[in-house]
Amino acid sequence: MKFGNGHSDSPDVFGDEALLPFELLPYHEAGHAVVAWCLGLAIREVSIKPNKKSLGRCYHSGRTKDCPDKHLLVALAGEAVADRIVPGRGQMGCKHDRIVACRCALMTTQRNKLAARQLIQKERDHVRTILAANWAAILDVASALNTQQRLTGRQATKIITQPMLNLSYPDSMQSPLRDS
Repeated sequence: MKFGNGHSDSPDVFGDEALLPFELLPYHEAGHAVVAWCLGLAIREVSIKPNKKSLGRCYHSGRTKDCPDKHLLVALAGEAVADRIVPGRGQMGCKHDRIVACRCALMTTQRNKLAARQLIQKERDHVRTILAANWAAILDVASALNTQQRLTGRQATKIITQPMLNLSYPDSMQSPLRDS
């Protein structure tokens, strides 16, 4: 089966049926968590348990105003994962993420709207590269979310780091594994 990016390198975990937006949610949130971790942001919680504000969420360290460049990449990750799985469906339910991405891009470009749009487009490509290099971890976190609905930061980090020895990193990224 070919996935949303046209590649058949990902295992067939979805069958032939198109996913509903709720079925994409664990993968969407896993994308946020894995990209946050790769950028050095500690994960506090990942959840697909609905609350009054959202269907799912990924809480991580760092304030947006202190590192808007990292938060921009994290905000773009959920949509990029969903779009990789089912082309054209990735934007469904990502309104909050797009708002965060726009705010971060505007902070980074000193409120220059054109430069912010260009930055978002450039960073979408960067996020796709990070996701491709860490696809196994995204699938593992999503699987755990499907089972447990909520992961602590420690649980998510353990899942993300387990497959790391088999992953490759783009030249522009250093391995997030830390020397022990």
